[in-house]
Amino acid sequence: MMLASCGEEFNRFPTLRLDDPVVMADRAVLTARFDLNDIKQDRIKTAGFNWGTSAQLVERTMAGTLEFTQASGSFSVVLDSLNLLNTYYYQAFISIEGEGVIHSPVDTVRTGEVRIETNYGSTRRRTDTLDLEEIQLFGFISGLRDDAIVDSYGHVWLTFDDQQAVAPTFSVEEALAACNSCFTSTIPSSVKTTFTDTVRLDYSRYHYIQAYVSYQGQYITSPPVELFIGNFWRRQSLRLPVPLTNAVSFVIDDKAYLLTGTRLREFFGPVGQQLYYRGMIVCDLNDDSIRCETLFDTIPLLPRIDATAFTLDGYGYVGSGRFDSLEVYNDFWRFDPQTQSWEELEPLELSVFDAVSFVVDGKAYIGTGNKGTNNLNGFDPTGAICIYTNPGWVLGGIPFSRAVSNAVSWSMDNEVFVGMGHVSNGAAPLTREVYRFDETLDFQPLPMFDGPARQSAVAFSIGNQAYMGTGSAEKDGYLPTYNDFWVFDRGSPELGWFQIDNMGSNLVSNATAFSLGGKGYVVGGLIRGSTDQPAASSIIWEYTPANQ
Repeated sequence: MMLASCGEEFNRFPTLRLDDPVVMADRAVLTARFDLNDIKQDRIKTAGFNWGTSAQLVERTMAGTLEFTQASGSFSVVLDSLNLLNTYYYQAFISIEGEGVIHSPVDTVRTGEVRIETNYGSTRRRTDTLDLEEIQLFGFISGLRDDAIVDSYGHVWLTFDDQQAVAPTFSVEEALAACNSCFTSTIPSSVKTTFTDTVRLDYSRYHYIQAYVSYQGQYITSPPVELFIGNFWRRQSLRLPVPLTNAVSFVIDDKAYLLTGTRLREFFGPVGQQLYYRGMIVCDLNDDSIRCETLFDTIPLLPRIDATAFTLDGYGYVGSGRFDSLEVYNDFWRFDPQTQSWEELEPLELSVFDAVSFVVDGKAYIGTGNKGTNNLNGFDPTGAICIYTNPGWVLGGIPFSRAVSNAVSWSMDNEVFVGMGHVSNGAAPLTREVYRFDETLDFQPLPMFDGPARQSAVAFSIGNQAYMGTGSAEKDGYLPTYNDFWVFDRGSPELGWFQIDNMGSNLVSNATAFSLGGKGYVVGGLIRGSTDQPAASSIIWEYTPANQ
C-alpha cells in the first residue's frame, strides 16, 4: 500500500480534530481527537504535536498516553514555560504502523497574561506622629497556573503633594529609583492569588499605588490606584446666595435646606434687625458638585438667630431661637417639601435659643440651650409612646455636669451624640463632655473630646465617623477661634478623637453643617482672618473622606 508523504492526509481516515486549547498564562494544554474506523488501536504507535513561534513548527512534544474508546481516540500534551502574550503555531500528528503519519491542520494559540490588581482597605490607623497613616493594601493575582512559583510580589507607589491630572503608570524600577522605601516585597513558597501589605503612607499627600508580581524574570504591574491619605477639604467655587451666620439646616431627600440667621455679626439694634435673614436656601448636588440657591425670599417664621432644626418623617422642623438679647422664642414650625408649605405647631414648654435637636427611633428631642436647662423636650408625631403628648413637648434630661448651651449634636443610624458647648456656673466656661443617646432613652458618657473645649462648633457624620470642628473660645472673647477638625470613629470609641487637616486658613464659628452624597459640607458662619473683625461668610466648604 502506498504511504502518504509527510503532511498529506489519507482519504480513508478522518482528519485529526483539534479541541480548543486550555490556556493558563504561560501554559497551554493541547488536545486532538480522531476516529479509528478500521484501524486497530495497536497500530497507533506515536502521537503528539509539532509547534513553534512560526509556521515552521520546529518544536515537538510527544503525547505520553493515548486514550481510546471503542471507535475513537484522543491525546493531549502540556506546553509549559511559554512566553506570556505570545502566539504559537501547532499541529497534531499520529503515526500508524504500515500506513505513515497523519497530520491535523495548523492552528494557533495565544498565551495568556498574569493579571494583577490592587485596592486599599477602609481600616486605617493614624500614627502617633500625625504625619503618617497606617493602611492595608491588597493585591489580586489571576492567570497563574496552580503550581507556578513567582519570584516575588508586593506594592510600589509614588507620592505627590498635588493630585495628578492622570494617574501615572510607572515601572517597579522607576518607583524604586524615585523612593527606595516606597515598596514592599514578599518571596513566597507557593503561588498566591491574593496578598496583603500593611504600609505607612505620608499624611495629606497623594499616593499612586501599583501591585506587582515578578514572574519569568519580569515585573507585571497593576493599573495605578490613587489614594489620598488624610481628609480632603475643598473650597467650592460657588457660594451661598447671601452671607449667613447663626443659621440652621435640615436635610430631606438629598437636599439641604438652610434658613434663619443673619448676614452680619452685630445682631441687635435697627441695623441688625434689617439684616436678619427671612428666606430659605436649598442646596442640591448636581454632577457631584453642590449648588445652593434661594428657594423662598420670605418664610412665615419671625426673623431669628440661634434656632434649632431637624428632619422627621420627610418633614423639616424648625423653631426656638432669639430675635435679640431679650426676645426668645418657643414657637415651632413644620415644612412640607412636597407642597412647599409651612404649618405652625404647638409651642415648646420653654423659650430657648442655642439648643440642640436630634431624632432617635422616630421621635425628636430638643435640649440644652440658653434660657433653658439640660432637660429634653420630646416630640412624638405618632403619639405611640404614652410619656409624650400628641403632638406635645415634655421634659427628660441630659447628664451634663452643668447646664450647657451652644453644644453640637450628630446622628449615626439610630444613635445620637451630644457634646461640647458653654456651661453655666462653673470654673471653666466650656466643656469637652460628649454623650451617646439611643432609643433606650439613656445617655452614656463617651471619652472626653481630645481637642480644646469650645462652643458654636459644627458637626456632621458620614458612615461610622463623626467630624467636629471650628468654634469659639473664651480666650478670644468668643470670637471665631478655631478652624481645626477632628474625627471620632463609632466603631472604635476607645481610640477617642484624632485630628485631621484644618478647614482652610480662616477661623470660623457659628457655621452650619450637613452631609450629602457621602460628603460633608460646612457653609457660612462667622470668619476671622488676619484681623480680629469677623464677618458673615457665604463660603461653602466640601469635605471628602479619605476612603472616597
